[in-house]
Amino acid sequence: MSDNLRSLLELSGNKSYFFEAYEGFKTVETLKQQYIHVPPQGKELHLWHLLSVMKGKTEDPIRSAIVFVSTCKDCQYLDLLLEELRYPAVALNSHKSQAQRLSALNRFKSGQVPVLLATDVGSRGLDIQTVDLVINYDMPMCVYTLYWIYMQYIKIVCQHFF
Repeated sequence: MSDNLRSLLELSGNKSYFFEAYEGFKTVETLKQQYIHVPPQGKELHLWHLLSVMKGKTEDPIRSAIVFVSTCKDCQYLDLLLEELRYPAVALNSHKSQAQRLSALNRFKSGQVPVLLATDVGSRGLDIQTVDLVINYDMPMCVYTLYWIYMQYIKIVCQHFF
């Protein structure tokens, strides 16, 4: 923890939450983390732009991405939107039957479809080694969920590079 963060934590007293992971869970040096603040009324456009850049990238290509959303409704909405824009994607949420979920997951894992849309609940148990990009379309409501997603991505990066 940096000195600035330590000072801020001391100033806040008991009003703040501090989480420190086990030291064995260090960030992999090749992992790039970026935060883009997007107003709610422009999120779809920004997602479309990111995915379009991903699709056309020739140097250091991004083969596949997972987009995490907070609700099944948003997951279905983005699935329909990307389908309308003719961008190949599959959705993974609780409104799909088990057969549909397995089919979507298999299409994504096999590389037939480059984008998987999933609710943060759907993130639990995902172990996909070929993911190059993780997008949190909505920030998870719970810090533990964000940590879970982060640790899954670290696991993917470690398996991919080592």
